[in-house]
Amino acid sequence: MTVLYPRTPAAIATQSRMALGSFAAVLVVPECTRALAGHLADMCTYAHAAINQDAGPQWQAVTADLYAAINALQAEAADPIQEHADLVSQAAEAIAHFERTAGVAAPGAAGVPSFSVADVTRAAVRELGSGWRIASVSQWSAGGVLVGPDDRRYAVGVGTDDALYVSEDVNGRALDPVPLLTVRAEDGLGRVTRAVADTVRPPYHAVPS
Repeated sequence: MTVLYPRTPAAIATQSRMALGSFAAVLVVPECTRALAGHLADMCTYAHAAINQDAGPQWQAVTADLYAAINALQAEAADPIQEHADLVSQAAEAIAHFERTAGVAAPGAAGVPSFSVADVTRAAVRELGSGWRIASVSQWSAGGVLVGPDDRRYAVGVGTDDALYVSEDVNGRALDPVPLLTVRAEDGLGRVTRAVADTVRPPYHAVPS
């Protein structure tokens, strides 16, 4: 059924994914947060129009996901850096739910991961627990460096073969990169995160002492 609305669901989804890309790439920038929340709100308005036009009960679940993502974006974060990856994933899932229900996909969205290497690095720190911290994330969130309880530093990045690599980082130099060939971005943030954590968690250091 065609829903009467000023913009098509494909256009709404495209704009939302563009806003998500900006939010994911730049950490803790209020303008990016507001822009993403605004586009998710536009999706909510479309979903409400679909409900009012009897387009199907499935739109109720879409609305719930979108509102949850908006509320999470607007909540005051106790630890903005650590929570950023979770917000990216939640918003991406809400957008994907909208797309599936509307029967559209934003250009280039199919098969594209909804998280960056920096998101993986942050999530790995949470997975590893006490004593681990983020040292840095690279421009455009294309990589990151995490530090263990023993102050050893590990760089996470993507090689020219598109595989994810983990290597010990010494004074900015990556030593003996270890490819994580058993995981791909399509496996999801959780599985990729666990692979990184398992690689650097003692006694499974990427580079033995």
